[in-house]
Amino acid sequence: MNHAPKTLMEMHGIKLRLAGKEILAGVDLSLRPQATLVVMGLSGGGKTTLLRILLGLLPASEGSVRFRDRELTTLSRAELNQIRTHIGMVYQNAALISSMSVRDNVALPLKELSDKSEREIEAIVEEKLK
Repeated sequence: MNHAPKTLMEMHGIKLRLAGKEILAGVDLSLRPQATLVVMGLSGGGKTTLLRILLGLLPASEGSVRFRDRELTTLSRAELNQIRTHIGMVYQNAALISSMSVRDNVALPLKELSDKSEREIEAIVEEKLK
């Protein structure tokens, strides 16, 4: 008998306020295993913000985010990083994180998801950028 959860990821009542402005107002979302999510909308509509909350990169002002029945908002950074190894996300045009240099974008998964030293990471990044 398969005991996999019926939903892979869920968001309930997600609200986000930044600088006194409501960015997200009560978002609910449910994703089943093997599902593909495409988020489309106008520029500035909150798409990237929603995905950052879904990945635990940005805390919501209110609401719940769950992955395989685990509440993400209460997990440690290490626990979140472990969960992120099971989640894939591709930005439009395979974009990089705009607030970081290309070097830092390449190094990010090595820093977050490996136990490599800074020296090892720098060597790998240097090789990949060549």
